Formats: sequence, C-alpha cells, structure tokens
Amino acid sequence: MFLEQCSAPGAMNDSMERFPPPRCHAETRKRALGTIEHWGTLPRADREKRLFWLHGPVGMGKTTIVQTIAEEFEAKNILGASFFFSRTDNNRNRAERFVASLALQLAISVPVLKRHVEAALRANPTILRKALPIQLKKLIIEPFRKIPPLDDDKVVAIDGLDECEGSRPNAQDKEREQLLILHLIETMLEADLPLNFFLASRPEAWIQEAFEDSPALSDTTQRMDLFEDSEKDADVELYFRDHLERIRHSKRHRFCFSNLTEPWPPKVTTTSIINSASGQFAYVDVIIRYLDDPYSNPVVQLETLFGGTACRANGADPMQQLDDLYRQILLARPNPSETQKALAWIVNTDFEYLPSVSFRLYEAIMGYEPGEMARSLRGLHALVRVPFDGTEGERAVIYHRSLVEFLKSPERCGTELYLGSYWTFLFRYRCLIYLSENPSLASLSAGSKLSG
Repeated sequence: MFLEQCSAPGAMNDSMERFPPPRCHAETRKRALGTIEHWGTLPRADREKRLFWLHGPVGMGKTTIVQTIAEEFEAKNILGASFFFSRTDNNRNRAERFVASLALQLAISVPVLKRHVEAALRANPTILRKALPIQLKKLIIEPFRKIPPLDDDKVVAIDGLDECEGSRPNAQDKEREQLLILHLIETMLEADLPLNFFLASRPEAWIQEAFEDSPALSDTTQRMDLFEDSEKDADVELYFRDHLERIRHSKRHRFCFSNLTEPWPPKVTTTSIINSASGQFAYVDVIIRYLDDPYSNPVVQLETLFGGTACRANGADPMQQLDDLYRQILLARPNPSETQKALAWIVNTDFEYLPSVSFRLYEAIMGYEPGEMARSLRGLHALVRVPFDGTEGERAVIYHRSLVEFLKSPERCGTELYLGSYWTFLFRYRCLIYLSENPSLASLSAGSKLSG
C-alpha cells in the first residue's frame, strides 16, 4: 500500500527500529500508570476528558510511560495507533508522516475502516502530497464517518511532541511544527471521532499556550505533571537500587565484589546520587550504564565517578550523555546570552532576602522591559519551571540539581554556558542599586548575604 511508504513505521510502539523499547520498571510509576489506564478504559458515556496530556521536564521517564501504556492498551484491544517522535530520526522529527502513520494503523486496528481508506487513496492518489489537514480529512475523518459506531473508543498514543522539530533547525519552525500536530489533534476532537488521545511532551511554553488558547483542547484535557508526582523520588530510588543489586550479583562482575566486605555502594553515596537526580530517571540511567560497563570494575567506576576529573582525564565521562542533552537544549535558543543571564539569576541569587522574587522583580532589578525574563526562558520549560501567567510572587525554579552542577562546571558545560562568580557579582551589584533606589525594600536585606 502506498500509504505505508509515506508513513513512519519506526514511530510505532512495536517497531523494530525502537526495539527494545524503554518500559517502566515493574514497581515504579504505579500512580501515574493507574491514572492513565483508568482514563483510557472509561466508557464513552462516563468520559469527561478525551485528551490526556502527560507533561514533565527532561529525563522524567515520559517515553517509558507512553510505551508501557501503549502496550497495555494494545493488549486490551483499545490502542488505535501510536506515534513516537524523535529529533534524531528524519522520519520521526517532523509532522510530514504523522497523518499517514495514524491512518495506516487505524486501518489495521479498526478493520472496517480499511476499505474506506483504500478507496480514498484510489480516488485521489495525490492525497499524500496534500497539506496535512486535507490528508486528515480524507484519510481519517471521512472514512470514520462512513462506518458504524464502534463498541469502544480507540486511544491514539503520541509521545515526544517537543521532538517534532521540522525540517529547518530553528525555533520558529519547531514551534510551527508542534502547533500543527496540536491543530490536527484538535480537528479530530472537534470531529467527534471514536478516538481519545494520550499525549506526552515537555511543558514547552508554546504547547501550554496552545492549550490555554483553544477551548477544544483545554476543555477536553486531563493533565498530569510528572514533576508534581509525590512518588517520583521514591520511584527513582527503587529503580536505582534495583539495578545496583543486579550489577552486584551479575556473573560478569562477580569477581569485582569477591573481596568486598562493606555494603556497596555506601549509603551516603546512594543518597547523594538520589538527591542529585531530583526525580530524573535519565540521571541515574547514565550512572547505571557507566557502572555496568562490561569491561570495567563497578567498584572502581563508582570511585572514579565521584573523583570527577579522573574519569574525564581518561576520556570516559559518565555524564556525557546527560551533558549533551543539556547542551543541545540550551544552545538551541535564538538568544543564548539573554538565556544565560536569566539562568544565572535563578542559579546564583540567594533569594532569602527577597522572599517573593518574581519575574517582575527580576526585570525591575535588571532594568528590563516587562516580559523579558519569560522571553529569555522560552524554550527552556523542559529544564526550568516557568510561571505561565506571570503570577505575582511566583518565581522560576530549575527542575534538576544536575543542571545546576552542569552549569557550574566549566569542564562539562564549556565557557559559553558556564555560570561563574561574575554572575553572582553582577546580580548582587544590581540588587544593591535597586535597594538604594527603593529604600522601603532595604529592610528585607537585613541579615542576608547581600548585605554582607
């Protein structure tokens, strides 16, 4: 079928390209998985929200959740289609093959749909060269209207919307491409098809804005913020400890532990790693892979990891994968100098003397126009929690301690991203000027590091 040639088979949950796919550890993410499974299996008559948006910062395990849910729903025969975006795959990092991929899978999961999709392609073989909204209308919406009502709705699982970056590597194209996908989802919701949508992405500013601006999206969406999951730290710890046990008892490492009499790793080391992870599975994953290297000794690897400079000197930095991810996100910004300045404010400023620091106060202290900080951080919502509406008193928060460690290490982040002592001096200097111009606020600095 020509439809298959224009689709992205590698984007499916069971594709060979993604094998073996990431799955949730059996004892983790129970609350999140339970909530999503309950949503997906509700009868249409009991369903209030037809779109479930799972969002969270980088490295929180969104893809593993979508994969696990897709497999669960497929086993229950309610998965209609799936699409896993990936910025490193040209078939999966743009919207071009999205509609064809969904149409192909829906024609398989809803067999009665197949002949109507094939008829549409025979009637107009150029459909797959048309704009995506036209493809959607001819290959999905109109065929669904020609079949009897389904007994149960199907779920379309879409992962990594933020990785749909388009053919041109610039911020504007990326936003347009992702908003196009949201528009296609919105169109299917408005068409009242027997489809529900499970979407996962980072909480990018333009994605949040699209939900706020569209009643068709906002009114029908159930949201889950993984960063707010109270179980995230416990889940990461369980996941990490389980892999440590596996490494310690694996046959390939058995001689490395033969003379070890003390607990491994030391409790203080494990606690330090869990605290640095801040609920970030990606952080402990790179450590696990480093310790489990088949040609190395896990005990020595752990000592090297906390030696820091030794591992880099040997050309085997275990944090390289995470560092590359941070660097890719930060350097993609169109105004990196302003972004660095905003990040430096969040990282280096002691907020104890100004308990309700907000974007507005930052802008006042730095002499910026209103909205400047939000614009500087646009595109970094995967790394920084940014108040969406600029609420008075709210301030930006960096999600993961590992990012702060990265930005404060010139060996890891490079000179263009390094946040050194210059920034601390600059902000304290600007704060002193601001307080001198606003004497009524001076009392807030009493006893603080600023006044020292």
